[in-house]
Amino acid sequence: MSDSRVKTSDATAWLDRILPDVQEIGRYEMCGPWSDAVPTCGLPGTYAVTRGTLFLGLEGRVHQLSQGDVVLWPASGRHRIGSDQRLLSRRLQQPALVEANDTRMRFGHERLVADVTVLKLDGQPLPVLPGLGLQQPLVLSAREQNRGLRLIVEGLIAELAGDAPDAAVASALCRALWLKALGPRLAASAVDLQIARAMQVALADPERISRVSDLARLAGLSRSRFTERFVASNALPPLRWLRRMRLAHGRRLMAREGLTMAEVAERLGYSDATAMRKAFRRDP
Repeated sequence: MSDSRVKTSDATAWLDRILPDVQEIGRYEMCGPWSDAVPTCGLPGTYAVTRGTLFLGLEGRVHQLSQGDVVLWPASGRHRIGSDQRLLSRRLQQPALVEANDTRMRFGHERLVADVTVLKLDGQPLPVLPGLGLQQPLVLSAREQNRGLRLIVEGLIAELAGDAPDAAVASALCRALWLKALGPRLAASAVDLQIARAMQVALADPERISRVSDLARLAGLSRSRFTERFVASNALPPLRWLRRMRLAHGRRLMAREGLTMAEVAERLGYSDATAMRKAFRRDP
């Protein structure tokens, strides 16, 4: 393996440097039949099921999640979740919010179907993780054969199932789980470190890095050589990744900073709001 590749001994340390902290913890009690569509986010996140059962559908695959399961999602795409697999294809929406306080939100008046905690990681989409082949969520449980993973999952579920979970403890356990589960995968994938570093710079400054030639320059490679190595480690062309990353940044600008479509278009170099809107529609 050349020096441009992540060595096994360095994989977890590299992931630790780029992995953001938990930004938000949301606890949801879902009662009665329900389903809901979750839009594309592109950011890493975690689902933890502390009671009951729910179903998650993505790109034709359905995952049944039960009490004690934790889902790691490196770059969450558009998906549906619901109380029954048959409801995933319907437009049935979640029940009305009936109770909300500092610790949880309860939807619906019927029997409890699932108690779910969502831990959102802060920051930008993660570089290097697309190369791990985790387009589908990674489901872990207390039945894991790896003792280290099993103990972290058990600890996280126990902390989140309490009446008043400690945010710092939950965040630390969540981070430990990501490192323990994905560190070995990162090493085995032989991710190209030169490519990963260029991606990291682009993620930190998506309004300035807008062309594949910019990425190639950051990696110190010709455009053709950069493209070849990018596709080998990420399984998609660099232009497609760059476009998705910049559009995700545009969505965050509107959601978090309240920018208009026209303002986002100007920030990202699109001619006007119409062109920006068409770009969003092409890549929802």
